[in-house]
Amino acid sequence: MDAMRRSVLALAMAASFGARADGAFPTGMSVLLPAALPQRILVGTTFGLVISEDAGTTWRYVCEGHLTGSLATVLVYQGGSNGEVIAAHQDNLSRSDDLCAWTRAAGAMSGLIVVDAFVAPANPDSVLAIGWPPRAGASLFSSSDGGRSFGAPLISSGVPPLGSEERLLSVEIAAVDASVVYATTSALPTGSSPGSSALLRSPDGGASWMRFDLAVDPASCARPMGPCTPAPRPAISTFVRRERMRSSGCRGPTCSAWESGPDASTPAVSAAWTATT
Repeated sequence: MDAMRRSVLALAMAASFGARADGAFPTGMSVLLPAALPQRILVGTTFGLVISEDAGTTWRYVCEGHLTGSLATVLVYQGGSNGEVIAAHQDNLSRSDDLCAWTRAAGAMSGLIVVDAFVAPANPDSVLAIGWPPRAGASLFSSSDGGRSFGAPLISSGVPPLGSEERLLSVEIAAVDASVVYATTSALPTGSSPGSSALLRSPDGGASWMRFDLAVDPASCARPMGPCTPAPRPAISTFVRRERMRSSGCRGPTCSAWESGPDASTPAVSAAWTATT
């Protein structure tokens, strides 16, 4: 069955090259396999959502305009373990339980560019989403009803530890502890600022945050077009190793050896880190 599913997924992705739909360059964005519905395969594409309810034997298609309720482009598809699908798009977030009727989120998310969203693995009612105003800034919002509505932001640009010039880029909820939330942020360099990038971690569902800067020291650049060596970052390296082990439930001598091993930027540790995601 696994081999067959891989085959039909490859065919579905290949079929996208013949699609025209909304005029976007046709390609696949993501594949979603809801745990509660083993026969369902969802392929998020740049022209809509392609759906199979019978492990790839037959397919149907939902165009972007139907699921967004506007001419907005979908940026991210995410799925819950119960089969719910949410689509983050350029003017809101839409959701569906049956993949036929789609509703736009009520509340604070309306009118924002929703650049990322994440459904909690163990609780599909819990959804986090990042919304951008058109010109500047960003906020992280929470929903407790599966993305139907969103309230006040958990964190916004200009509220420590997020700088006023920074924008949130991505968000994720830890697989083994739903109270742990990760977000990434970035600010482009300007004439008065070298720019920044950071990993944010909340241990309590977004009530408080710790910041781990991932900056490159401009002084380490030999010349404008020459090689640039990242500044030392022992704190973030240690954090990354421990957090990836903790969130993956890693235990035992192998994990202990890995935690005390080389810096997380080395190929060996990077490969192990990726394997535990």
